[in-house]
Parts: sequence; structure tokens; C-alpha cells
Amino acid sequence: MSSSSTSPSSNTEVAESLLRPYDKSHLQASFDMARQAYQNGCMPFGAVLADGEGNVLVSSSNPTPAVSERGGAKHADPTGHAETTLLRTPTWWSLSKEERQQATLYSSTEPCVMCAGAIYWSGIGRLVYGCTALALEEQVSGPGGFDIPVKELYGMARPGARHIDIVGPVLEEEALKVHKDSGVWCRPAKP
Repeated sequence: MSSSSTSPSSNTEVAESLLRPYDKSHLQASFDMARQAYQNGCMPFGAVLADGEGNVLVSSSNPTPAVSERGGAKHADPTGHAETTLLRTPTWWSLSKEERQQATLYSSTEPCVMCAGAIYWSGIGRLVYGCTALALEEQVSGPGGFDIPVKELYGMARPGARHIDIVGPVLEEEALKVHKDSGVWCRPAKP
């Protein structure tokens, strides 16, 4: 599964020429979903799905309760991330294979390994994300996640795997601000 090399480095935002006219506004909508999540006591992550013309189809936020340490939610679905929640909606299931290939998923933060796999298997053709998982870890949450940069992860695929266009990071400082403002990352992760 090859991916676009759309970012010169993981700490540099992508070139404006790689963005579609509506990408930033849809990404900001994913930030709004992340804010909604933490205002409802959940982890601050959001996702938006748009069709090939840029029309928003569905959005979701992370339903997992916010906890002070990773792995601390005892009565929550550990797979309930914003991206996987979006992929479980009736709107998603109503899309044809072609519509999925033309769709763009906007994620407030670079998808984790689990969500990256779900995005691949869903058939989505394009991913745009806000901040990198590394920036989140280094600037806000502290160590403890299980993340591989999505471009690197998709680059590990065998020849012949499906291609996904990856654009990110985009509006990284704004995405990080959502996490900082949430207050859920107030304690460093346990080693």
C-alpha cells in the first residue's frame, strides 16, 4: 500500500498545493468534534468524512471516557476511536465501493495503528490529518502510545496493496491546541 509523500518531514505542514479548497474547513470540523468529545468527558479526537466533491457525509467524536492514564477506562470499548466510530455509522455502510474510494477522511490527529488499519480496510481513498502522533506525544500527552507514523505504516505494505493518499500534518498547531485545552493530558503516562 503506497502512500503519497505529502510532507517533507513529520514536523512540517504540507504544501498548500496539496490541499483541496475545503480541506482546512473539514479538518477544523474534526477539531470541533474533538472539542465536543472532551466537553462530553471523552478523549479529544474527532473525524469527518466527505465525498469526492467535498460534501460532508458524517462526523464522529471519540466516545471513550477521558482518564488520567492510558488503558485506565474499565468500562469502555478500547476500539471506540473517532475514526472507527465513523466507520460504524449507517451513512458509512450505505456508500458504494466507488464512493468510498473517492471519499476523504479528516482526522483531528494522525490515526493510531488500529485506526490506520480500519481506514485501509474500509476502502477510503484519501486521509487528511491535523497533528502528528509524535507531536502530540512530545508536546502534550507524554510517552505511552503505540503509534507508527501513518505514512511509514502504509509504506510497510506488500507490493500491490491499495494506495491511499495521505495529507498531513495540516493545521498542526490548531490541532495540538485542542488537546492542550482539553485538560485530559494533565498527567504523564506511566512507563
